[in-house]
Amino acid sequence: MILGSNGFLGSTLFNQLQKTIHTVIPFVRKKKKTNDIECDVGNVRNLLNALKEYQPEVIINCAAMLDFSENSAEEQYRVNALAPIILASWCSKNKTHLIQISSSSVNGNTLEQFSSNSIELPINNYGRTKLLADQAIRLSKCSYTIIRFGGIFGEGGANHLGINNAINKAKRGVIPYIVGKGNALRNYIHVQDAAKVTIYCLVNKIKGTHYSGNHQTISIAQMIKDVCSIYLKDLKPEYKDGEESIDQITIVSDSLPKTLSFKKSLQDYL
Repeated sequence: MILGSNGFLGSTLFNQLQKTIHTVIPFVRKKKKTNDIECDVGNVRNLLNALKEYQPEVIINCAAMLDFSENSAEEQYRVNALAPIILASWCSKNKTHLIQISSSSVNGNTLEQFSSNSIELPINNYGRTKLLADQAIRLSKCSYTIIRFGGIFGEGGANHLGINNAINKAKRGVIPYIVGKGNALRNYIHVQDAAKVTIYCLVNKIKGTHYSGNHQTISIAQMIKDVCSIYLKDLKPEYKDGEESIDQITIVSDSLPKTLSFKKSLQDYL
């Protein structure tokens, strides 16, 4: 069962799993495809009824409410925290494995490196609710895998991640820009590789909490230059004055597989 199977990662994961031996049950908030099954995961009764009806052997929870304002605090709690708490309890009672898609936002945004040794200090409702979910899953004693991604990129990705904004603009023919010198380092993972990592954890029964990202560290400036070279036939990005970012690197768990480099993933997954 994939919750949030029509989202950025969820839809990619669904498409990849469809090519395997697994029978995939796609759960969505609003139905878009014939096989989609509507379920408001923030509604406890709806979620429990769905679990009882379909009896999944594995649940992959990609459902999330991402909003950095204070206007959706209650809904973020219901979707990001309460739903995983219900899932973990059900999995514990029914001997079902839970794969929870989490985020390095549980560590805040002031660290230069994110790993299992990093302090958990979220700064917004999204990070706080994701952390509540992770903590509840751990305490539930269910069989679980928590994957904390530092940033997932690709065409159609959410624009709050700057590189996705650059990709989406470049695809429309708009030249993206670099703020300051753009020397800060990142190791974002392509959505196709993020889905492959998730399936790897499923197939190889990887358990526990793991941080995932690209195995290549690259500057923001170089990422945007690569985007221009692929989408805009080597046009140069523009520069704008602004405050320099700090390095933010996800230390990838040794248990997870290698990923493609930033530029190669953009080229190979076009």
